[in-house]
Amino acid sequence: MDKRPDSQLNGIELNEAAALMESTAEALRKKIQRGSLQGYKVDGRWYVVLPNEYGHPDDERIRWNDVSDGDWGYVRTLQNASQYTIQAYESHISSLQSEIEFLRRQVATLTQDGLEKNRTINGLAQRLTELPEVSQTTMHEQEALRNTVERELAATRQFVERAMELEREWNREKFRILEESAVKGRDEVTKPKSFWRRLLGD
Repeated sequence: MDKRPDSQLNGIELNEAAALMESTAEALRKKIQRGSLQGYKVDGRWYVVLPNEYGHPDDERIRWNDVSDGDWGYVRTLQNASQYTIQAYESHISSLQSEIEFLRRQVATLTQDGLEKNRTINGLAQRLTELPEVSQTTMHEQEALRNTVERELAATRQFVERAMELEREWNREKFRILEESAVKGRDEVTKPKSFWRRLLGD
């Protein structure tokens, strides 16, 4: 970072450089401090030596002169400098206008979405007000139906449990008869009562 210019330095004011490079003055100041951008300070103001890709023609170079009070100053060809600055700002303004147009479209889209959601909410609220109230009679009917279903389920569970118990008894009876047949040498085995007849209580 150069603190005072010499005849080889050709810089422009920090804000002008920021506009030209489509950046900010603070970002360029940090680049100068890191040494990634050449710049220098004169009378408390920062100036930036543009990289080659942003370099200006020879007729726009800065000419440095020693002013009468001993401070460093500069003289620039005003016509070329003005044109150079105008082009930089025009480019920056064009970029800002594009961003503004994009944001306008986003706002319009969000506004439309908000209106549609508002209409949907209002419609749902209207439908809620139109729903019939649940009468006390309907609630009693629902309670009676629930009790009936619970009784039927309980009876079904008892039936299944009884069926499983009888099946276990049937298996035990078959085993007992087979043992007796083997001991007595019988050719026929007395069959127990039908499983389903016992289940149904016949």
